[in-house]
Amino acid sequence: ESNELCPAIKFVVSQGIFLGDSGRNTLRIGENLSRAETAAVLKRAFGYTLANYNSGNDGNLGFRDLVTSEWYMPYIKTFLSKDVLRGYPDKTMKPNRIISRSELYRVFVLGAQNGPQVATDFTIKSIVLNQPFVDTPLFNKSKWYLPYADFAKANSLTPSYTYFHPAEGISRGEVIRLIYDSHIKGLVEYNLSAVAKSV
Repeated sequence: ESNELCPAIKFVVSQGIFLGDSGRNTLRIGENLSRAETAAVLKRAFGYTLANYNSGNDGNLGFRDLVTSEWYMPYIKTFLSKDVLRGYPDKTMKPNRIISRSELYRVFVLGAQNGPQVATDFTIKSIVLNQPFVDTPLFNKSKWYLPYADFAKANSLTPSYTYFHPAEGISRGEVIRLIYDSHIKGLVEYNLSAVAKSV
C-alpha cells in the first residue's frame, strides 16, 4: 500500500489491463515491456477483439522472426491490421525486444484513437515545430515519433519534463502510470462497455 503507484495499479488491475503472474502475485513493475507484451496490454486496455490467426493461412505474417506457434501471433496480427504495430525494414518484428519509449507512445496513442471500448479527448499534431524535449531534436530520423513525444510533454505524462529518452526501454510501472494518468487527466475514458451497462 505504500508504493506511490498503488492507485494506478489498482486501476489497471480493476480494468483487467494488467493481469500479473499467476501464482507469483506480482506485476513486475520494475521490468521493461517487450513489443509482444505491449500488444497484449493494448488489446486489454482498449477493448480490441483479437484477429483470427491461422498458422496455415497466415504463416509468419510476413516477418521472418515470428514463430507461428507463439502466443503473440493473434495480438500482432490484430495490431498490424490497424497499422498500430509495425515491423522493421529488415522484415523482422522483434516481438521479444524491449519496446522503446518512442515506440510505446506511438502505439499507445494510435491504439487509443482506434480502440473500440475507449473514448479519447486529445489531438496529435501532424507537424511538430518545436522540439518537445532536450533529447528529441527536429531531425528527419526522429520525425516519426515527435508528435507522440509532443503529446507526452503537453500532457505531462513522462517522469521527466526535460528528457524523453526515446530509445530507452519503458518499464511496466511507467506504462501503468501512463494508463492511469491518461485516465485521471481525462485523455482516455476506458472500458466503455462497462460504463454502458451501468447506466
